[in-house]
Parts: sequence; structure tokens; C-alpha cells
Amino acid sequence: MPRYSLRRRVMLLVTSVILAMAVLDLVAAHWSLRRSLFSYSQHSQVDEAVDWAQLFGVLYDEFGTWKAVQQHLPHEASLQIDGQQLGRLSAVIMLKSGGVIKTQPQAEIQTNWRTAPILYHGLDVGTLYLQGYPAPQIPGLQRRITLGFDKAQFLVVFIIALLAFTFVVVEIRHFLKPLERLALSATLMTAGEFNAPLPSDGDKEIQTVVQAFSVTRSQLHEAQETRQKVVADIHHELRTPLNVIANRLEAIQLGLFHWDEQTATILQEETERLKSIVDELARLNDVESNVSQPNFAWVDIHEWLPKLVGLFGAEAANRGVLLNVEVPDQPVQVWMDRNRMSQVVVNLISNALRYTSNGQRIKVTGVKRLSAVAITVEDDGIGIAPEHLPFIFERFYRVEPSRSRATGGAGLGLAIVKEVVNAHNGDVTVRSVPGKGTRFEIILPN
Repeated sequence: MPRYSLRRRVMLLVTSVILAMAVLDLVAAHWSLRRSLFSYSQHSQVDEAVDWAQLFGVLYDEFGTWKAVQQHLPHEASLQIDGQQLGRLSAVIMLKSGGVIKTQPQAEIQTNWRTAPILYHGLDVGTLYLQGYPAPQIPGLQRRITLGFDKAQFLVVFIIALLAFTFVVVEIRHFLKPLERLALSATLMTAGEFNAPLPSDGDKEIQTVVQAFSVTRSQLHEAQETRQKVVADIHHELRTPLNVIANRLEAIQLGLFHWDEQTATILQEETERLKSIVDELARLNDVESNVSQPNFAWVDIHEWLPKLVGLFGAEAANRGVLLNVEVPDQPVQVWMDRNRMSQVVVNLISNALRYTSNGQRIKVTGVKRLSAVAITVEDDGIGIAPEHLPFIFERFYRVEPSRSRATGGAGLGLAIVKEVVNAHNGDVTVRSVPGKGTRFEIILPN
């Protein structure tokens, strides 16, 4: 099925409406005129009958007898309407005295004849029966009268329709110009050009579409830049351990190194780093694409959070870090995916342990706030510089300028935290002061 342009479809629609209105106007005007002519002919016959009755009354008054009136009847008189002769006068006078007077010898009263009383000094002396207009001649008269009217009406309607059509064409062109420019911008966007100008004119509805397109274009541009950055980061993260492995294996092949326990340890560590990066990418992909279907349930943080923090007790003790947990004395239920939210808290505690030194403190709390639950992980570690805070939830973003993995992961842990919290319709924020510590806070609706 062929698809027509919006302009052509609107033009066809408007043309159809204009033609339909013009035809309806012509038909209505023609029908109205014929009805008016019919009504006029009916009233004209009644008026003519009254006029002839008055004339006969005058003749009777003048001659004194009906016999004298009959001798002076206008036998050659004709019936007329607007100067158009329709036929010879044919009438019958029925006198109250019982006499009958005819204008034509063959005149016989018909059912369609008009009647009018004949008055003599206010007295009803008889009834006039006047022949109606000849039926075959009325339609012809109507056609002659309506023909000129129809021509004039058609000319007027044609001119009005033409002017209306011209006006609509101009308005449609003006209306569609912003859409045409928007389509051009969309075409350029598919070619990678995200800075093409957008139309600033047009009606409110057009501007709503333009604004929606602008937001979508910005999001696509941002997504493209993010994808390019992610690809570059993945390349960087994978290249380092792969280079170490490749260089060490090449050195063994060249005889520069011998296979020993130290070499095996180095290769194993780099392999574990590769596996860690791939695993974190897989977990992030699962969170974003919902491959792992969430399993929401009511979880009591009074019972859940202390057990989770307890998993890090031994590591905290080995590092000389004081790890505390504070939860309400009474059960507090929150609607969440226990496994995914556990992963979030584990990531935050792991980061806190990584950047907290001997003798410093990490505190994990869970509190009830109106219609929400707040979970915080706060440490006294090295903190984060202010310029890094807006970006720490981005993929592969790492605070260390050297991007060394000696003290950090692949830079995906906090990205996973952000995605999981968003999936719970929650919010995660961070506050940090360099040298004094960092505080992550998660707000979950309850």
C-alpha cells in the first residue's frame, strides 16, 4: 500500500472537505429556491383568485345583474406569474341564488382550483372557483428561474472554495516547514551530526515535538559518547593484564625467564584480574538489562544488615579497622531484592575497607525515615576530592590518576550500586572530605 506524505494527505483531506461543503451548499440553495418558488406559486394563485373575485364584485356593482356581468367577462384574460403567461383564464362563479357563470364554456371545477368569496357591499353573493396553474408549465418555469440562480451560486461557491483552498495550502506549507527542518535534523543525527539546528518556530504542538526530539537527541548523543568511553575503558582495563601475560609468556619463549613459582603467581594474578573485570561487566549488564529477574520481598534490616556487616569482621580486624553497625531495636521492613541490595552494601563496605587505614573507623547504619529507609556506609578514610564526586558512579571511573589496579577494582562497583538502587526506585548520594572520610547514603522507599 503506497504511503503518501503528510502534506498530500492533508491537502486531499482539505480538498475533500471544501468540495463536500460546496456541493452541499449548492444542493441546499437549489432545494431552498425551489421550495420558495413552489410556496410563492401557491400564494400567487390564492391572491389571483381573490383579485378576480373582487373584480367580479365590482362588475356586479357596476352592471347590477349577473347576466350583464357574464356578457362582459374577460374571456381572453390569462393566468400570469411574474409576467410569464401560463394559460387562459378559466373560472366558475357559483351564485348564492343558485346560478352558475363560466368564463369558458368547457370550464369544469377541479379539486386543485382556488376559491374566493365574491362580496357585494359586504355581503357574500357567490363563490369564485379559479383554475390552478397548469401543472406541466410550473416545472419549466422553476427550471428557468433556478438556472440563473444556480449559475450565480456556483460561481460564488467556486470563488470562495478557491480562495479557501489557496489559504489552506499556504497555511499547510507554513505549518509543515518546522517538521521538514526537524526531519532534516533527524537525518543528520543518524549520520552522526548531533548539532544540527532545530526549528524554533511553529505552533505549540510542533514545539512540543521539537522539545521531545531535542531531549531524545541529547540522550542519544550522551549514550554514544558513553559507549565510546566505555569501549575505551574496557580496552584500557583489559589491555594491562593481557600485556603482562603476553610479555611474560613471550619472555619465557625467548628464554629470558624460566617457568617458576613467581611466574606462575604473576600469571595467575593477572588472569584473576581479567576474570574480575569480566564478572563485573556481566553483573552490570544483568542489572541494566534485567537478565536476572528481581526477587522483591519484605526484608527486615534489623536482622539482615548486622549479618551482612559481620561477613567483614575478620578482614576489618586484620586491617585494624573498627567496624560498627547500628540498626533500630525494633524490626523495620523494607521492600527490596535481598541479594542485589546485599551486593550494593558489600561493594560499599569493600571500598571503605580499601581506603581506611589502621585505627580508623567504618560505621554502617540502617534507620527508618517517614516512608523510607536510609542505609549509610561511613568511613574515616582518605576521602575523595570534590572534582571526582560527580563522576564516581560512572562506569570504569577511578579516582587514581594512574588508573592502577593495585588499590582499586575495575571502576564498575559504584556503577552497579547506582543501577541496583535505581531499580529499587531509590536514591544513592555521596559526601566526602579529603583526609576525613566518605559517607554513602542509600534511600529506599518503604
